[in-house]
Amino acid sequence: MKRKAKKELQEKPKRVKKESAGAKENIKENTIPSEEFYHTLFNASPSGILLEDATGVIIKANPAFCSLLGYAEEELIGRKVHFLASPKKRHRVDVNIKRIMSGEILQFVEQSVKKDGSICYIQLNEQRITLPDGKPGIISLAQDMTKQVLAERALKESDIRYHNLFEFAPYPIIIHSNGKIVDLNHAALQFSEASDRAVILGKPVMSFVHPDFRELAAQRIQKLISQGSAQDFIEEKFITTKGNARDVEVGVVPFLYEGNPAAQVVFRDITQKKEINKQIKKNEERYRELVTRLPFPIIVHSKGIVRFVNPAAKRMFGGQSDTAFIGRKMLDFIHPDYKKEAQKSIRTIYKSDVSSGILSQKLIRIDGSAFDVELIANHTEFEGQPASLVSFSDVSMRVKAEEALRESETKFRIIVENSHAGITLIDSIYRFIYVNPQFAELTGYTRDELIGQDFRLVLDEESKKLVADRYRRRQRGENVPTQYEFNVLSNDGALRRVEIRSSIIKDQDGNSVTIAQILDITDRKEAEEALLESEEKYRSLAETATDLILIHTLNGTIVYANKSAMEVSGFGTALIDMNIAELVPEKFRSELIVRSSRRLLNKP
Repeated sequence: MKRKAKKELQEKPKRVKKESAGAKENIKENTIPSEEFYHTLFNASPSGILLEDATGVIIKANPAFCSLLGYAEEELIGRKVHFLASPKKRHRVDVNIKRIMSGEILQFVEQSVKKDGSICYIQLNEQRITLPDGKPGIISLAQDMTKQVLAERALKESDIRYHNLFEFAPYPIIIHSNGKIVDLNHAALQFSEASDRAVILGKPVMSFVHPDFRELAAQRIQKLISQGSAQDFIEEKFITTKGNARDVEVGVVPFLYEGNPAAQVVFRDITQKKEINKQIKKNEERYRELVTRLPFPIIVHSKGIVRFVNPAAKRMFGGQSDTAFIGRKMLDFIHPDYKKEAQKSIRTIYKSDVSSGILSQKLIRIDGSAFDVELIANHTEFEGQPASLVSFSDVSMRVKAEEALRESETKFRIIVENSHAGITLIDSIYRFIYVNPQFAELTGYTRDELIGQDFRLVLDEESKKLVADRYRRRQRGENVPTQYEFNVLSNDGALRRVEIRSSIIKDQDGNSVTIAQILDITDRKEAEEALLESEEKYRSLAETATDLILIHTLNGTIVYANKSAMEVSGFGTALIDMNIAELVPEKFRSELIVRSSRRLLNKP
């Protein structure tokens, strides 16, 4: 009994230790997440997760990472992570791996390449871990930052564009917030007459507003703040840092400056304009007298109604007194075909200070007859109202001359287009710039095929050197034959003999242009050759004939004698230039003359 108790006492610590170990194992199983839990967390994570060994070889990638770059997991495992970086950044991968393996935790945005070749931007959080096999490795958490990076880049570019527009705008711009000037562009700095921006920045915006306009400016700023809407341009008066008052047109729009409510003030200096208008108003009578004496026609109209005409305009329109014009609509004097264009021009002139430029229109006289004019309309003021001053020039004769010229050119083109000769124009670098239908037909090409081509395209090898040499020499101003012959090689390979007449002319820009008239003489040359061949045959027959053959002129002078005639007569070559009568006895000469005369008169 004692032995049993002793044995139980000895075995009790062992049993307690075993039970304790079992309890601990049970606690561990119930408190530490299982491998399945980590696997589920790895796969379900919305962030991309990548496991790599110590050299950067990919061991595992979760679905989020695969989806981010467009790869399947099996396409990634076993490959070095380097290939996922953009080519320009790959040299940094080994440096980063070394830093991570030394214990650094890295967080940065990296440019990466998707499977389809597109670029994306990923925020990486990387650190060293112990891999399941007990070896050191790297875990990378990846977030897609492409939209954010592109948005930030677009915002930065937008800020740069705005800054450039702001700084280099030709008109002054000031930004104020909480009543203080916080920014201004170069044009505003020049307007302020300050030596440096520091003189302006931080100053109360009202200190640059003329006292007479401060109440109005304050009301507009208050309205801008309360309604959040832009304030239209109005006239105000500003004061420069040197105390000079300037008339301005001012517009204000709500604005955010560094996150704070602000106002952007855009204005333009109209001091000079107002001074000019004031001077014009002061000198209106003098101006009216001057305009009245001008030799060219002038009409002033306001709101579309004629207010003033000078004597030259009255004469042009055939009116005798002001009552024929004053109070009538300006459009009454515009030809119907030009009224729409005139209305648009009138509206533009009234709204701005721009000139219409030279316009060609057709006007109507008092008697209803039409005539062509060139006119210029400019904005002005008449009796304190916006108006348009229109000056005219009668160009009817010139228009008729231009119409005659166009008609002449049309006739010339008809003649050229229907000429039996080929006609072409060649520029200073060998190219056809015009060919008529006959030239195209001669070469076998269409006109479109020829225009812009080197003219040597239609020459055979024998003619290229000759024609090109004379073309170049003529271009240099040398004296070369204007008429000569050469061969044209047509599109179908046939050779045509042509005769050319060419010369140099100047186009409207002063460039040298070769004009050439080309006549196809192939048939004529063939006929001449046939005739020459026929004459050679006839001469051969005559020389070998036993009969005496003589040819003489109407007055009897022998111009040809064959061999038999020379031998039989005994005169030899002396027969040539003798008179036929010298070969006839004197008693038969009268009869010979009578017979010859009758033969010439076709009488028996």
